[in-house]
Amino acid sequence: MKKTRFLIVTALLLLSGCDRKITLPTAADLDKPPVERLVGKVFYHDLAAGDQYDIFMADLYIVPKSTAATGYEIFFEMPGVQERRLPAEKGIAKLEEAEIDGEVKEGLVIKTDFPLGEIDLAQYDFVLRNTEVLTSPVADDYAASLSNRNWLAWVTDPDGRKVNPGNSEIAYMNLADRVRHQLTPINGQYGGENADPEWKDDETITWVHAGKIVEVNLKNLNQVTPVLPEWNYLQLDPVYSPDGTKLLFNTWIRGKKNSFLKDLRTGAIVSALPSEYFTPYTDDNPTWIFSDSRITGHIFMPAKGRIYTRDFEVGRFSLVTDGQRDFRYVTPVKIKSKIYLVFTERPSSGEPRLWICSETGSDLRELGRTGDEPVFVMLGLPVPRVEGDLERAAVVYASRFND
Repeated sequence: MKKTRFLIVTALLLLSGCDRKITLPTAADLDKPPVERLVGKVFYHDLAAGDQYDIFMADLYIVPKSTAATGYEIFFEMPGVQERRLPAEKGIAKLEEAEIDGEVKEGLVIKTDFPLGEIDLAQYDFVLRNTEVLTSPVADDYAASLSNRNWLAWVTDPDGRKVNPGNSEIAYMNLADRVRHQLTPINGQYGGENADPEWKDDETITWVHAGKIVEVNLKNLNQVTPVLPEWNYLQLDPVYSPDGTKLLFNTWIRGKKNSFLKDLRTGAIVSALPSEYFTPYTDDNPTWIFSDSRITGHIFMPAKGRIYTRDFEVGRFSLVTDGQRDFRYVTPVKIKSKIYLVFTERPSSGEPRLWICSETGSDLRELGRTGDEPVFVMLGLPVPRVEGDLERAAVVYASRFND
C-alpha cells in the first residue's frame, strides 16, 4: 500500500532565498525577540505499554533555545494536496516521520493556528508537553488523519500492523468526547485490508480497501461509495488535487505500472502521460504542483528515470531532465512563491543522491549541506551536518515511495 507522499510541499515557513542559495531569515531580519508560545497540537503513533502502537496527542510549544530544557526538532512538510485547507502559515500538516529529541516518530499530524511564518524558527526548539494516549492498548493503532473539525481517523489492527496487515480496520473519534467508533467492517463488508484513511472533507473519510479506493460520509455510514467504480485494476496511492475535484492514482495494467487522473466532476479518466509516452513506458508517483491542473512525476524511458511535468489545462507535457542520470521520486517545494522540484538520483553504484531544479529544469544540481537547509526542513528530513548525512537523507527520502 502507499506510503504517504512527501511530495508536495507548501511554505509553512516564511523563507527567503534565491535560485541557487536558499537561506533562512535571521533574527535581525525579523527583529522579534523569542517568546515561548503554544502553537498547536501534534498527533503521532508510537509504541506504548505492551509493545502496542497507540495514537498520542501532545501540545506543541516553541521555546527559545537559550531556555529550552529539552529540545525537540520537528521537520515540517506540507502536503500540497491539502493546500485548499492549509494556508501558507497555519493549518494541518502531515508528516510520515520526524526526528523528535533524537528519536524517529511516525505518522505525525500537526495542527497549528499560530502564524509560524512570522517568526525566526532558528531561535526556537519545539517541545511536546501534556502528552496523552488516545487509543487503547488492545490493538496496534497508527496512521492518524485529522479533520478541520478535530475528528480523528486511524488504522487499527488487533494482530499488529507488522504481523497481519490484512486484519486492519478503520476507526474514528471526535476529540471533544474521545469516544472511539469502529468504521469498518460496515454491514458485514469492507472488513480487513484497510489502509490510508484521509478526510476528503470534514464529514467524509476516504481509504483504501483491498486495493480499491472507497469513501463514506459519517452521516450515512450505510452508503460506502467506490471512488473508482469503473476501474477493475489495482488502485494505489490516491492523491487529491488541492480543490478536491480530481484524483491521481497508480495502477498495474497488462504487466506495467502507470498513473491516471480522474476528474471527479465529469468521471473522465486520462493517463498521466500523453499517449505517445504512455504506450511504451512506465511511470509512477505523480503529484500536484500546487495547482489543480499541473502535475509532476517520473517516467522510465528506457532504464533511466526522467522527471516530467504536465499541465492539463493548456495541454503541455515536458521532460524536465535529459536522461543522462536516473532520476525518480519527485516532490515539488515552494520557497518564497518560487517552485522547485526535488528528486533522487539512482546511480549505477553507491547510495542515492538528492537533486533539485526549477520547475522548467534549469539550475539542475545536487543538494548540498550548506545553503539548502530549508529544503531538507520542508521535506521532513534531518538537515545534513557532517559527511555522509546527504546520502543518509536521500536513502530516507527514497524509502517513502513504492516502485
